[in-house]
Amino acid sequence: MIKFEVEQLGRGPEKVRTFILGDIILFRLKGVLTPAESALAEKREGHELVKEMHRQLNEASRPHFERILRDILGLEVVSLHTDMSAKTGERIIVLVVEKDIEDLLAQSMASYNEEIIQKRPIVLCSGYLQLYRTELF
Repeated sequence: MIKFEVEQLGRGPEKVRTFILGDIILFRLKGVLTPAESALAEKREGHELVKEMHRQLNEASRPHFERILRDILGLEVVSLHTDMSAKTGERIIVLVVEKDIEDLLAQSMASYNEEIIQKRPIVLCSGYLQLYRTELF
């Protein structure tokens, strides 16, 4: 996310957190404003100008962003919503994708764990086997 912001907008956020809930991906970006944008946003007209500029930049880079996500996740983006606070310098991006990512991750981990158990000898310590029994069953 930071790399994308730097490449597309010339500057990345100070911090990014990502949350996955079913078929929803939420990105929380902090520190997205430059010092000049923060100063401009202190006045009402400047606040609206900063928000509109970021809205247009985000719209212009949206197809590229969706293409990157499709390449990484192998999933189509169903919808994308974003908003930015010119007061806090925080931006939220909410994506809805075509499949439940939590289910896909769970399936991937289960088959990975199964593969590891099949490759390991049975005489491993009971704690190791218990770990995989707990995750698989």
